[in-house]
Amino acid sequence: MLATAARRAAEAGVSHRVVGVEADVSALPPELTHGGFDVVLCHGVLPYTADAAGTLGMALGALRDGGLLSVIAMNRHSEPLRSAVRTMDPEDVLRALDADRVHTELFDAKLRLHTAEELGDALRALGCGQVHDYGIRVFCDYIPDDSIKYDPAYYARLERVEIEAAGRAPYKHTARLLHLVAYRAG
Repeated sequence: MLATAARRAAEAGVSHRVVGVEADVSALPPELTHGGFDVVLCHGVLPYTADAAGTLGMALGALRDGGLLSVIAMNRHSEPLRSAVRTMDPEDVLRALDADRVHTELFDAKLRLHTAEELGDALRALGCGQVHDYGIRVFCDYIPDDSIKYDPAYYARLERVEIEAAGRAPYKHTARLLHLVAYRAG
């Protein structure tokens, strides 16, 4: 992903403004925590960390005052619905109602689940003045026929629906992923 980001930044002529770093989020190099960045993306990190608030604090530490933090995490509210649609096993759904982790076969790992409410509260406690939340993959993951999603015409229609529902309650609350956008106060 870092190589792709570097290539795309170069193609867009902004490579001098884009910094990609591979590092442990709990031990970022000092040059990344000085508060000078305009935007920090924390995408797909929280499912792998035990301390969501600490990780968010590290990400915010890299931002200048007024900088934007984008967070994408797995939505705890989606797990029972996903389980109902995909496994059709009522016992599995009951377990999912209180689950804060889910096993992924792709990575053979237990991933942490979060809610927009808990992450939003953590961001506000860390000093973010504005926090907005959206849903990603609001309907896509609940369509049992995965093959139809590869049809370009169908995908375009599905994408339009996803974009329309992303910021609307109650749909965003059951999306497979949650997206929070926060601004560091200052």
